[in-house]
Amino acid sequence: MGEAIPRNYTVVETKLSYLRMVQPTIPWAEFKRVVEDCNVPTSSVLAVTKFYHDIGALVYFNEDESGLNQIVILDAQWLTSVFATVVTMKSNYVHGGVLKHADLPLIWRPPKYPHKFYPLLLALMDKFEISYTPKDADPPYSLIPCLVDEPHPAPDDLEQLTTRTSHVILGRCWVFEFLPLGFFPKFVVRLLSNGWTPAKMWRNGVVLCQKTETVQLLLLEGERSASKFVVYIAGAAGARRLVTLVEGIQTLITDWLEVQANVYVPCPSCRTLDAFLLQMQLPRGLSHCSVLQKTSPLKWTVWRQMYPWPATMVSK
Repeated sequence: MGEAIPRNYTVVETKLSYLRMVQPTIPWAEFKRVVEDCNVPTSSVLAVTKFYHDIGALVYFNEDESGLNQIVILDAQWLTSVFATVVTMKSNYVHGGVLKHADLPLIWRPPKYPHKFYPLLLALMDKFEISYTPKDADPPYSLIPCLVDEPHPAPDDLEQLTTRTSHVILGRCWVFEFLPLGFFPKFVVRLLSNGWTPAKMWRNGVVLCQKTETVQLLLLEGERSASKFVVYIAGAAGARRLVTLVEGIQTLITDWLEVQANVYVPCPSCRTLDAFLLQMQLPRGLSHCSVLQKTSPLKWTVWRQMYPWPATMVSK
């Protein structure tokens, strides 16, 4: 803090301002030449780029695998418009959240969005967790959870998907006074990127599978406009995977949302999906579970030690 900005940084900003007025993006090789012409050593070009990325003057990701290191976004508003053309698109271009890459010219129309930009634009959408693009898919497509408009599946269909194991159902429920719309699809994309496979998706829920585990995410509207985010998982390694899921959700809440949420732990004695979901629907401080009501303080202490996250029990 308080350090003076080198004069050549100011010269770089002036040149970028002129470039920004005529083009929203610039290839990395050309950008590198522009910066070097401002008396910035080659070894410092990346540091200069990171500086302007951090203050929001441009967007750049030094990622070789995705190809994002080959382009610099000079106009952040242009990037916002790119995302807006997707998340506000008409339903005839996307079905069940699936965007076929063959339809991209209908959304990103040349010459404003040249065809050669499509791989980079898709990589940017994946980077910002708006979409998930499976590798080697044939035909290629991207899954966009925020555009899933399917209704809630029939109870019998959902039961078949979520009871494919006989293991104990474990879960958590986060209650928010306010929850941004992007939270749920963002976390779904994060799970898809970590090897979970979608078995069923609908407007406010998803069933994902990985090996012998099944996880369901639900977004429920509670009392007084409060939102409930429910996660439950069943499978041989359910407890271990629940730890990972909870840590991921807490990280997203803390780093991205920066909001407070009450966390509820369902009764460990309720081993059915219906019993679990019923607890999540009950008002705070109530429980329908006679086993839970008779649980000794010692047993509850052991449960808290096994899963030592800040939580409030859904019980008396």
